[in-house]
Amino acid sequence: MARAAVTAADLHRRIAERSARVGIIGQGYVGLPLAVEFGRVGFAVTGFDTSVNRVTTLNAGRSHTPDVPDEVLRARIEVGRYQATTSLAALYLRAVFARHGYPARTVPNLVDTARFWYRDRMPPRARFLSARNFETYYRVDVTLEAFALVRERFPSATLTIAGDGCERGRLVRRAAALGDRGIRFVGRVNPVDMPAFYEAADVFVNSSIVDNQPLSVLEAFAAGLPVVSTAAGDIGAFVRDGETGLVVPPDDPAAMAKALTGVLEYPGRTQRMARQARSEVEAFTWARLRDQWAAAYAGVPT
Repeated sequence: MARAAVTAADLHRRIAERSARVGIIGQGYVGLPLAVEFGRVGFAVTGFDTSVNRVTTLNAGRSHTPDVPDEVLRARIEVGRYQATTSLAALYLRAVFARHGYPARTVPNLVDTARFWYRDRMPPRARFLSARNFETYYRVDVTLEAFALVRERFPSATLTIAGDGCERGRLVRRAAALGDRGIRFVGRVNPVDMPAFYEAADVFVNSSIVDNQPLSVLEAFAAGLPVVSTAAGDIGAFVRDGETGLVVPPDDPAAMAKALTGVLEYPGRTQRMARQARSEVEAFTWARLRDQWAAAYAGVPT
């Protein structure tokens, strides 16, 4: 007999009834609202900060501790005396948790591909997009410096930067020092509005040095943007150099600029990578992952 599909409503009901033994919390624009909801129904929420290898408390409904990276934090839930298994998006984080004695399973992030308009960029224009918050570990300053180098070759190039954070002032000053022609800071963007930014761009740029499995990269895949990124965290598992994107070393604006230039100068290769990435991002959709999420919430052993 075929198993009935598990809906988002089913999972929400299990949470409300506290019949779900596992909670999956991630920091960022998805994770903080979830932390609030878990707190409201009586779950104690703690999180693991991989940047400093320690467990840190999350206070539901309040801002997270400033030194906890948004995208690398994943939580474990304690219900009474029962310690639940942690569910993680990235394989590399499972190894981190294992070193600290926490059992874990991997459940990839979800992306709703129907929200994004896929199109081939042929040829791609020098229209770059960065969608990482302004924290030091996302190295948006490296993105700015790489863009300044690319702009020497492509004077009409543009860089749209979506995000905000404690580094905003320093980044705005750095942009001014580099010459802010073509650079646009749009601030924090509601996730509902992000598809329009992907549609308007032709290349996605990420310079992070600490990461997990960033949703912004998966969304770029869904929208057909070629991706140039570091391999921080689990990114290297799905941005494979020359196959689904171009991978550059961390803290290297010159290497980033060279890769961005290559995206523009070799449109055939760029199109092949973007199409392959679009095909593979289907593995991160609800249809492909709902059984894994249901098993995590139901406490089915891995």
